[in-house]
Amino acid sequence: VAVPAIGDLIGGKSHGRAWAQVNAALRATSVALAVLAILPISAAAASSLTSEREQDTWTSLATTLLTPIEIVRAKQFGAIWSARWIGMALLAIWGAGLLLAAIHPIGLLAGAAMLFSAVWLVAATGVLASALAGNSTRALIFTFVAVFIYVVLSGWPALLWASLGPYRDMAFVWQGQPPPGYLPANFASH
Repeated sequence: VAVPAIGDLIGGKSHGRAWAQVNAALRATSVALAVLAILPISAAAASSLTSEREQDTWTSLATTLLTPIEIVRAKQFGAIWSARWIGMALLAIWGAGLLLAAIHPIGLLAGAAMLFSAVWLVAATGVLASALAGNSTRALIFTFVAVFIYVVLSGWPALLWASLGPYRDMAFVWQGQPPPGYLPANFASH
């Protein structure tokens, strides 16, 4: 997808169709990887405390000098760490998008902040379910249902898609004008 954009860049052409194709590919891949990252994070978080109880290691963990908040944070970080390869793929894709000027850096920062907050919330939900559930199966079911409801109701994948806009679309944000092709919500009533 990037080859035509690189050819346009070498040829000195301004942002055109090739950049729009690169941006669309970056957006679609980013959203797909972000949603995919939620699965191992929620599974690892949901089984974090229940697996300790099921393997009879909870007693030895509880007798350490760690405070409960340190244990919970460690379980959340461990769950997020379980999806590190997906995170590295996202960083590589976003880096290529920045180098090709296919995504705006400020939109990328907003998207990364949104993704991090969503991932942290999913990890916290999984650890909470793991603390409350009697076994790992119940914790997994509760976590996956809660995460599905969160993704559907919050719409963060669509917000992530929107934040990874190209320079052309972001210029209209700074000017306080809608991008070309934007129709107001009450357009049908006119």
